[in-house]
Amino acid sequence: MTDDAQLLRRYAEEGSETAFGQLVERYINLVYSAAVRQLRDAQLAEDIVQMVFTALARKARSLPKEVLLSGWLYRHTCFVAAKAARTERRRQARERQALAMNALNDDTEPDWEQLAPILDVAMKRLATCERDAILLRYFKGRDLHGVGAVLGVSEEAARKRVSRALEKLRTMFTRRGLTLSSTTLAAVLAGQAVVAAPASLTVSVTSAALAGAATGTGFTLTLLKIMTMTKLKTGIVGVLIVAAVATPLVIQQQAQVRLRERDKAMQQQNDQMAQLRAENERLSSLLAQANGSLMDDQMRELLKLRGEVGLLRQRIEDLKQPMNAASVAEQGNDPLGNTEKENKGEDLKPGYYAVESWSDRGRVSPQNSALTWFWAVRNGHAKQYSEAQGWTNIMQFPIPWANALQRVKGSTISETISSAEGEPMVQIVHDLEDGSSENTWLTFRKKGDEWLIGKLIGYPIELMQAQATGEPNTK
Repeated sequence: MTDDAQLLRRYAEEGSETAFGQLVERYINLVYSAAVRQLRDAQLAEDIVQMVFTALARKARSLPKEVLLSGWLYRHTCFVAAKAARTERRRQARERQALAMNALNDDTEPDWEQLAPILDVAMKRLATCERDAILLRYFKGRDLHGVGAVLGVSEEAARKRVSRALEKLRTMFTRRGLTLSSTTLAAVLAGQAVVAAPASLTVSVTSAALAGAATGTGFTLTLLKIMTMTKLKTGIVGVLIVAAVATPLVIQQQAQVRLRERDKAMQQQNDQMAQLRAENERLSSLLAQANGSLMDDQMRELLKLRGEVGLLRQRIEDLKQPMNAASVAEQGNDPLGNTEKENKGEDLKPGYYAVESWSDRGRVSPQNSALTWFWAVRNGHAKQYSEAQGWTNIMQFPIPWANALQRVKGSTISETISSAEGEPMVQIVHDLEDGSSENTWLTFRKKGDEWLIGKLIGYPIELMQAQATGEPNTK
């Protein structure tokens, strides 16, 4: 049982005025601050404080044992203050105009001036556990360990609950046009949420509350009516006089403040937009440079790696097969065991192929037809060379090419893409023994179940002339 609960129980069971006075002393600042924020009237707030503690004295015996006293007092203060506000709404509207003039010379921080009128509205929208956490942390000034002890949770859980509630409050204020960080909001609540009540109010409230508890509920309603009538009579005359003088000055001052805030906000937005545009241009430039320098190398390396992976897989499969004299004789000099019969039906994948793996792969795909064609040129197979060309005689069997291809260590065959004429096209990158590379493109057309070579595009003259004189016709 908490200390508050013990004091409340002593008063309820023993009628201890000392215990009740201690409760009033502990929570009068919280109740008074909530009343002032909602009513904007110190004298009326004192009356609301009187009514709240009178209700506490009257209901002390019926309150649950597990009730959080700060939460109950805060909710009841909001209820009573809202009821009083509805009763004298017109008078309060005029008084707010008069009070605006005094606000010009007020030293209160601008954030608090904007936050105070809507703080309690936002607090009401919080869940009970979150509101209690905010009250204990910032209104009562307890540390996180103390908050957790009162709420029955760990210090870490209390910290998370306070942070979550603080973020919800900040979001509500942002929707109302009041933008501030969670740190600023916490500092404002800790420094401004609770103001000290007049020193004489504690004694008078305690005495009146104990007396009011004995007379029953009629005392509360009567007190409210008396407060309203007294305030109405004395307030109307004063408000009318002050409003006549203050209204023009207030309107002018408010207009100037709004203009300055709007200009400042627009300047900040322009600065942010300029920074974002500059950063966007910088990143776009870096991305374009990176794409231009890395795309070709990365694509070539990827295709080469794919080919090497395919080659390794084929070698693993070959090693799994039992070897005997007949099979060795049947495979001949091909170190991979890729006989013409086995390779012609295999759908060749794009990738890197070392010259040791070149063979007659048939023409079941553009990649197969391309590798078969270069194998035929390198090894002098005129028949396969001619059959692969199909309807287009690129040139007579190229003996100079056969010599030039002896310098090739391997070739990377790309994916199939479409040419400008809509024909399938494959890029071949030859890696030469001196570390350089040469590029060419082949176009294809399908005839029956076979892909035949159409045109040879961009084949380097230097490669064809490496070991021969004369310039072959590549068109």
